[in-house]
Amino acid sequence: TIPQELVELPFLMGLDLSWNNLTGIIPENIGHANVLEILSLQGNELNGTLPSGLFELTNLKYLFLGDNGFSGSISENIEQLANLRQLTVSENPMAGTIPSALGLCKHLEFLNIDDTNIEGTIPEEVCLLTQGYNNLQIQADCSRDKATAVPFIKCDCCKICCDHNTHECKAESDEQPSDIDDQHTTSTIASNSDVTRTQAMEKLEVEVLHRGATFNEMASDDPRQLALNWILDEDGTGLDLNA
Repeated sequence: TIPQELVELPFLMGLDLSWNNLTGIIPENIGHANVLEILSLQGNELNGTLPSGLFELTNLKYLFLGDNGFSGSISENIEQLANLRQLTVSENPMAGTIPSALGLCKHLEFLNIDDTNIEGTIPEEVCLLTQGYNNLQIQADCSRDKATAVPFIKCDCCKICCDHNTHECKAESDEQPSDIDDQHTTSTIASNSDVTRTQAMEKLEVEVLHRGATFNEMASDDPRQLALNWILDEDGTGLDLNA
């Protein structure tokens, strides 16, 4: 499970627990980590609905929740994450529709909702972001069903469309489906969540160092140093999830 103490760290800016076989739910007190900018939990066995505390992370820029067992829907409270750049909830049994409130996340650059049970139509408010300066890219189950010719989710602005049944994805201009790896992560297009997550963590490292001190100048018990250790494993100890 996700250690409760972890989200109580006052200066925690990035948390990457991807591919750790974690189970359980996201702690409700996740909202206490109010300076968090990057949260990656993809590739685990987490379940439950997205807690209300998650939408209290108003500094959050990158949220990667793909390949888990999350249920429920994306809350209208997503609009509180006004700084959000990238959101991935693919490969989860989430349902419902995309709230129009997501269109208030004006900085959103990448949205991945394929291989979920999210249906309906991508709201116009969200599609407008694909025309903005951030050029939002959306990946969803918008390929037409081979039997019915009807897409699982209607999207007139998606850059990457996937088949809800076969999970094959292709870019808007592609003629052939992109490859899907054994872990059934997203398509091999450069903007997949593994690449963007790595880029996000690198950005965070630079930001933290520019804001205060270098590693050499930080005391070993400095909260900033401890937070970076969690992210970068700088001290070589790693995160003991069985402790």
